Amino acid sequence: MPREGADAALTGSVWTDGDFRSLTDAAPIGIVVDDRHGHTIYRNPAAGALLDGHGGDGDWRSGALAEYRPVLDAMVEAARERGAVSNTIAAFGRPGEPARWLRVKVAPQAGSGWAPRTGGVIAILEDVTAEMDARAETERLTHMLDATSDYVAVFRPSGEILYLNETTRAALERLREQGGNGELVELIDESGREAFVREALEVLADADTWRGELLLDVGGDRKVPVSALAVARHDRQGRLEWISLLARDITDLKEAEARLRDLATRDTLTGLANRSLASDRLAQAVARHKRSGQGVAVLFCDLDGFKAINDANGHAAGDLVLQEVARRLNSVTRATDTVARVGGDEFVIVCEGLVDRDALAELADRVISAVCEPVPLGGGVSVVVGISVGVAVVSDTGEEADADRLLTRADTAMYRAKAHGGRSYRIDLGMS
Repeated sequence: MPREGADAALTGSVWTDGDFRSLTDAAPIGIVVDDRHGHTIYRNPAAGALLDGHGGDGDWRSGALAEYRPVLDAMVEAARERGAVSNTIAAFGRPGEPARWLRVKVAPQAGSGWAPRTGGVIAILEDVTAEMDARAETERLTHMLDATSDYVAVFRPSGEILYLNETTRAALERLREQGGNGELVELIDESGREAFVREALEVLADADTWRGELLLDVGGDRKVPVSALAVARHDRQGRLEWISLLARDITDLKEAEARLRDLATRDTLTGLANRSLASDRLAQAVARHKRSGQGVAVLFCDLDGFKAINDANGHAAGDLVLQEVARRLNSVTRATDTVARVGGDEFVIVCEGLVDRDALAELADRVISAVCEPVPLGGGVSVVVGISVGVAVVSDTGEEADADRLLTRADTAMYRAKAHGGRSYRIDLGMS
């Protein structure tokens, strides 16, 4: 028998033996055996199903997509010529159809203990399509999470980091550059860190989710308010295994809320507090007085001669006068005082802890002097407006303190000042 035929007979006998054939035919993985000439001499049923009609008794590699053929050819050549064992994952299928991903292991075939190496090749095929699809889905998800500006992290209760998206990694890197040690908890601003850790872990010990707002320190002296969602994974015994955290920057939302609050509490023309905010500040001041006895004073101010200026120069000029009056009132009061525009040309000043008559008289004089200075309208034109001031004080803890009553007393005192020609003040000290 020629040598080539002897090799084939030897090889074939190994893969057609009854017991061994039964074993390989039942194997859940694909097994393909090629002789030294590249002809398939055995293929088990699992391999036939995986190759889906490709290969047959010819070259099993013909079922691989074109871009994977060079790799498979090199693996077969290495096994045949050098006895090398190698692995790869390759796509099999027909063009235009979904590919089937196979993990391919190629190894040289040897004879039995007394037989020489035959030069044949064994290919082990395992379907890993589900694994590859899952990997692709993970890569798509990772790409999406890296592209978002949200902060995403997966970590264990101990703080061990399992995953960070690019936004979170960059923030931690900035904190490291500032002396941080890379712990995830460093992202949470110190002011709320302890409360978050305690509250969130207590909730997630029993529940699946936690929601709340946090202030993140993202490095570069930048603090970011975020809306956070934490999702917990528990084991079968109910123990907390890991937590995924999604935090979204809500800076714009917070700024919009602040603008809305400002619109609701600020006079749009002058930027001063409006009647609503003034009433609230006065009520709070009175409540503090009841607790501490620090005293509260209210100045009710009404412009003198403003209507004549408005009629003679127009509403635009009147608006300019009101804006300048607001600026001057702010300039002569304390930072802790509340200056408000409560009507067309009416202003209120709330002062806490200022109850001395001489100090209040000095403040009223400053208000009158500042407001009565000429107001330039442009084009060399100036106007002069006056102001009448009524002051009401509550200083005795035994005195009945009521915000509305205090404001009414100040209003009444202002009318007494106006009745005496304006540009003056009157003070109602109440019981004191």
